[in-house]
Amino acid sequence: MTLTTPAYLFLDIDGVLQTPALGDFMELEHLPLLQSWLHEHPGVYVVLACPDREGLTLAQARAWFGPELAPRVIGMTQLSVKGRAYGGRQAEIEAWMQKHAAAQAPWCALDDEALLFQPGCEAFIHVHPWTGL
Repeated sequence: MTLTTPAYLFLDIDGVLQTPALGDFMELEHLPLLQSWLHEHPGVYVVLACPDREGLTLAQARAWFGPELAPRVIGMTQLSVKGRAYGGRQAEIEAWMQKHAAAQAPWCALDDEALLFQPGCEAFIHVHPWTGL
């Protein structure tokens, strides 16, 4: 897949790159799968979905991806005034897109919490929290 315009992947960490059963936030057992996919899709940029609430910095997250992919980890969303539930994550993503990217640019979100998105959000990719990515 060759993209002529950038596309954005909004990434939740807990429940997507790792499962709660691991108990260690830094384990990231599914990160190699995502890294492989990103290597195959060079036009996709990663935006972390609200990790600032978990004490994660953008620099720390970039280090996880290694020197080749780190420049493609370009930002973090901010907490929506709506809060987390009932479409709050989707609102955070839409606000980030309005501020940093063309509103019509393609995006998708990998997340394990469906309530964070409006029902029928076509950009939401539901990841089961017990299995992760």
